[in-house]
Amino acid sequence: ELGNGSWVQSSFYLALQDAGCQGTCMILDEQLFPFGRSWCLFELLTSILKSETGSTHQSVVPHHASKIMFCTSTGILNRGEASVEVALNIGKQLSRVRLENASASVQSDKDMIDQLVVTKMGSFDKINGKLQAHMKQALEASRAAVVQEFEGVLGECSNNEDALSCTDEDIAIRAHV
Repeated sequence: ELGNGSWVQSSFYLALQDAGCQGTCMILDEQLFPFGRSWCLFELLTSILKSETGSTHQSVVPHHASKIMFCTSTGILNRGEASVEVALNIGKQLSRVRLENASASVQSDKDMIDQLVVTKMGSFDKINGKLQAHMKQALEASRAAVVQEFEGVLGECSNNEDALSCTDEDIAIRAHV
């Protein structure tokens, strides 16, 4: 499963390399626990390199369309489906994430993955920056969806003959906040 010391033999790599793989779904909690695991870091690295076109770095897997989707208990962050509270909490935690601090059950796995990150990215600063850029895009999509939802709710209120009947509680219920 973990490749017996070789990342190219790992089930993670083999699955992400498959021609039918169109992306990576990272299941996140509000503490961003997966970013503290070396094998999750490996999946992130592989997915980032796979999704980049025109990269100056040789990709771990062949280039073709690939997305990194950040999924939460309340919905997909990239699609603006996660709750506002979850999206904000993830955003706050993101500034504390340092992928070089990820751990593995087996030290040799961590060492292998850390070496791969440095070989493919040049440094942990670079992959930390790429993670933050991907998360920023997801958070911006989430913000845009919330703004659009509120604009729709407020539009309904202003079109209502009795504008006073649209209370703050109605707005919160309609916006799923």
